[in-house]
Amino acid sequence: MSHAINLEETLAIVKKNRVPESMYCIGGLGKGECVGISDENGQWQTYYSERGARTSVKTYANENDACLAFLKQLELHLKDYGLRLNLLAEAASN
Repeated sequence: MSHAINLEETLAIVKKNRVPESMYCIGGLGKGECVGISDENGQWQTYYSERGARTSVKTYANENDACLAFLKQLELHLKDYGLRLNLLAEAASN
């Protein structure tokens, strides 16, 4: 990757690839099972949201690392539903 990726660029990749909005959430809990990312007072976190709770929470030192982890987790989540997208490759080409 030539430069660090931020949340705005991450969301652009997600939307460009037409990832269903029900599969991810930004800064909150989704309406079902979804992969999430948030900035909690300067600490970036990724998590899995289900049944109104965050699980598998991981904290990252910076936005770039959190965004890359979010894309990877989202790819795996989509794969469980038979959707194969290479979101990380697109992030690397930006």
